[in-house]
This record gives sequence, structure tokens and C-alpha cells, in this order.
Amino acid sequence: MNLKIIFFAIIISLHASDLLACKVSGPSAVSIGSSLTYEKSFAYGESQILPAYPNSTVGRCEETALQKKFLMIALGPEVTGITDRHRGASYNGIYTDDGCTIENNPLRNIQPFEEKKANFDKHFLYVTKCMDVLVEHWGSAPLKYPEKQPGCQVRKLTPQSAIFNGGYCYFQPGFDGQYSVKVLVNKQCTNKKFLNDLGLGSMDIKALLNFYVAGDPSGTSLDLKAVDSTELRISVNPTGKTYPVSDDYGILNPTWPAIWVVPDVSPGPLQIMSSSNRYDVLNLPLIVDNRCKDICVGGECSSPCDFASPVAAEFNLYEIGKSRKEFLQNWYDGGIAPAKWQGIIEGSGVEIPKGILVAGRTYEIDVKFTDPHMDFIMLKKQYKTLLGNFNMEIGHIHKKGGNIGTIPEIPVAIGNANVPVIRPIVELSFEQPLDAVSYAVKTFEAYLNYRLWPPFMEKICNSDYTRCTELGGDIINLKIRFKMGDIDSDARFYGISDIEVERKSSIVESYTKRVSVQPNIVCK
Repeated sequence: MNLKIIFFAIIISLHASDLLACKVSGPSAVSIGSSLTYEKSFAYGESQILPAYPNSTVGRCEETALQKKFLMIALGPEVTGITDRHRGASYNGIYTDDGCTIENNPLRNIQPFEEKKANFDKHFLYVTKCMDVLVEHWGSAPLKYPEKQPGCQVRKLTPQSAIFNGGYCYFQPGFDGQYSVKVLVNKQCTNKKFLNDLGLGSMDIKALLNFYVAGDPSGTSLDLKAVDSTELRISVNPTGKTYPVSDDYGILNPTWPAIWVVPDVSPGPLQIMSSSNRYDVLNLPLIVDNRCKDICVGGECSSPCDFASPVAAEFNLYEIGKSRKEFLQNWYDGGIAPAKWQGIIEGSGVEIPKGILVAGRTYEIDVKFTDPHMDFIMLKKQYKTLLGNFNMEIGHIHKKGGNIGTIPEIPVAIGNANVPVIRPIVELSFEQPLDAVSYAVKTFEAYLNYRLWPPFMEKICNSDYTRCTELGGDIINLKIRFKMGDIDSDARFYGISDIEVERKSSIVESYTKRVSVQPNIVCK
């Protein structure tokens, strides 16, 4: 039977549901790793393994209990669409992309839907088979929950605690109940053979833990209120048998590929927007392909692209004169390419004071990828500095707060579709630079939790490892030369013409070309 899902675009803030739902307090991002060498799992913070898994606390559920409603815990892998701003999650295993493509795409090998779905299926299998949600009631009354649930299996531990395993699970809070909710790795999934028998291995997953108050535990309830959201980074350490890995210093630690497979990267759609009476905003997104060939050794197959990849670079803007070019501005931009993903990294752009960019003149953006570790560190510092220069209207990047801490109502599910893909975070307007910066930070907040990621890279390679080199000099150098036109009739965007793109690299293909029509996102 065909499943029909109707999506509602109802966005609410956390504050809107405060009066009607349980209070959930927890970290905005949690990092969880596991080692197949030590057969142990762990949670970690910025610089060390944490002594215990972080938990969310649930309380003040009087109204929820009075109405005999349930708390739904939804856990699923993140789904990234054609850009890193198109993000959602699936809790029932149904993969749906955003229906968007890139016209005039400079990438030659376009990622097919079947490949995207296969990557998602592996992540969903790990989350549902290997991630347990421990719910404990801090009181004498027993924990109440339906024993049979459509999207969840429940294992009772004590009268006050249980393990929930699945995409969406329910328990019924009491009037004065206080609860702890933790996400853990199932012990059997730290065993290499068990994981390999599932067709899984080393990997890097972004996931979402969302809380909703639900009218019933059917999985099809239209009565749902969003309460809280936590971003998860879940990784399985690479074993080091197939490619170099970062040092674990002889102790239990998260490790990562120490080989950077250079993404096939080209300029995206360049835009210059009039932001205010004082500033223009220039933004050059990057089109990237973070896919590479599997390496197989002794029956074990994996690749560095099973992990997220930093894509950060130094940008320099010049005005091109008749006899010389004049330096105008410097900044860092980029983001993170999810595992085995192809699409557009939007970046945050840069503010340029009015009068520096003039219609009719020619400019050049010089983009240099030099060291994936240091470039990303510089990008992180820039984001934090930019955010620190404002009044923190959006809240600290490691805490709940303001207009980036909001989550939507879950879309209505019809028939047996149960809980579908949802968008976890409000899409911002991006008409002000701070919006773009705050969203960029929120997009990879879970990656900011560990200062040793990305690691120092031992070598740099192309996607089939036929070209490799050590760090030193520019890995990729992009130059985009263009002529700036007049502002449009809406007084928002400036015209851009006579675009020339040059890419120089010893790792990926070099090219020079004129661009008559820029890449453009088209959605069905």
C-alpha cells in the first residue's frame, strides 16, 4: 500500500510549548564514540573522555500527566539534502531526499539517489540496532510505558528504569516524576565481528534526539508538541588496518582518519547582497563531493569518506585594476561535508563596507585550501569571534537559546506511515550575516565539541588514492574573477557577469573555464 505523508510547515519555539508540556533540560550537542580495539564505548567533551554519559532531565510534567499524554523520544540519523542547510531526520527508516538538484553542476559524477539511500540505510541500521536510550525514574513509582510499541522495543531493567531501542519510543510521565534520559551504545556493537555481521564498520553519524509530548503512543498521533532537541555525533573508531588513523595515545579516545581525501570542490553560486546602509554581503558557497574509494584489507573494507570531512579555506578578495590588483579583504569560510555526501556548503559569507565594491569594476576571490586542520581551526575561531561581537541574542553556541534553539512540530503522518522525516531546526532568513554565522555554527555544533578534530593529517590524497602528497603549500587554489553589475530593482542583489574560474591542484584535476550561467539549485 502506498504511504501518503502530509507535511505541515508549522514552526514553534521551545518557549511556545513550555506551558503545555514537560520541561526537558539537556545538552544541545553530545559526542559518543566506540572503539572496536578496546571493545568499549564512551562520551567525550572538548578535550577528554567524560566520566559518564550526558543525560537530559525531564520534569514538571503535571499538565502532561493530567491529560494522560506521553513523552515521545525520537532518535534517528540526520538527512542532509543538496545543501548543508537542508537538514532533517528520519525516525522510521524511510529515506526521502529534498528533491533538489544543482543545475550547471561542475561535478561530473553526480551522486545517484540509490547511493544516498544506501548510505542512509547503514546509518539508520546502526542507530536502531546499536543505540539504546536509558530512561530512569528518580522516584519510587514505577516507570510507565506501553510494552508493545510500533517503532520501539523496550527492555525492563528495574521497576523504575528501562532500555528503549528504536526510532520513536514512548513513556508516560507522572505528576511529580523526575526522569533521566541517556543515549548509550549497546555493548555488543563494540564487538568487531558483531558489527561486521550487520554489514557495518567504522563510521561517523550525525543524529538527532528529539522530545515530543504525544497524545497517544500509536506513532500516528496528530497531537504532538515539540519540547527539546539534542544533536548527536556518533562515531566508530577506524581500526587503522585500511588507512592511517589519528593517535589514541595508548588510551581509550576517539580516533579519526589521518588521511584527508581532498573533496572535489568547485565554486558555487556567487552572490553579492545589499545587507544594510553600511554593508554589502559577499557569499561564495562551495560545491563538494566527499566520496572516495573503499580500501579493503583482510576482508575489512572502509574509507576515510565514511567520516565527515572539514572543508574550510582562506578567502582573499582583490580588485583587479589595469596594471595591478589591490587587496580588499580576508576571511575564512566553509563548513563540514557529511560522510559520503555531495552537495553545496553554503558558508556564512563576509560583510564588506559600502563603497568598496563598485558596479562596473572587476574583482577576484582567491580561495586557498592549505591544511584541513589549521584551516578549520581558523574558521572556528572566526565564527566564535563574530558571534562574540554581538549581544548573543542567539545564545551561546553550546547552550540552548534564542532563535536557533527552536524545533518544529513533527509533520502529520497518515495511515501506517508513522513518524516520517522531519526538519529539526528552523530555517533562518539569512538576510543578515549573523543569521548565516549562527546557522553555520549550529549546523556543525556537534563537531565543535572536540578540539582534536579534525586531526593532523599524515597525507593528502585524491578519491582513488592515485595522487597523494604530504602537507605543504596549497592543496587546492580556486580563483574566481568577475565583473560586478548594478543592483536589481528590489535593491537587494548586485549583478555578476564575466565569470572566470581557475582551479589549480596537484591532487584533483586543474581547470580554467568561463562560466556563462552559475550553478543553481532547482527543487521539484
